Amino acid sequence: MTIPIDLPFNFGVGAAIALSAGRQVGRDQTGHSRRMVFRQAAWWGGWFGVNVAYEYFAWPDWMWAYLVDPERMHAAAVVPLFFLANVVVTMLGAWCVCGSLGRGRWGPAIAVMIAGFVGWGCTIGATFDAYMHVGTRAQFLAHTAVDIRQHKELQAALPWTVVFLAVPGVLLLLTNAVRGKKS
Repeated sequence: MTIPIDLPFNFGVGAAIALSAGRQVGRDQTGHSRRMVFRQAAWWGGWFGVNVAYEYFAWPDWMWAYLVDPERMHAAAVVPLFFLANVVVTMLGAWCVCGSLGRGRWGPAIAVMIAGFVGWGCTIGATFDAYMHVGTRAQFLAHTAVDIRQHKELQAALPWTVVFLAVPGVLLLLTNAVRGKKS
């Protein structure tokens, strides 16, 4: 989970949140369901930002995929901006899908979600070497950064991050899907 891959991932998640509430959004003439989806997307983006903030403070060079030098930025300013960017991009994914669902167009809505996750996959591919090595930017450029599989601290932290994200994320999507079947 690094900054370059987090944003397209969260766009896809925002789209998935809206799709999971697709029946409600498609039937709702008052806008209540869309507002619910936007609140859920904002919550997810914020929850995601909070959960990966630890990795940013512990391994800032890795979080930037060694593309920039984090020593030139103040973490106190970057982390809230990263938090806000996650909220906005997740809501943007939801907004793009809600627009299609409101017109009864599921195909474009699904395509938006797929595009978000394809963008995520492409970004992973483009930054894979950086993702697989943890250290400072200087260590990465000198090819001395530690392989992620050998980095004990990160290996201890990542499973918790995944659990703290996956459990509420899956529950959110399932709750929307169940509500849609009942409505």
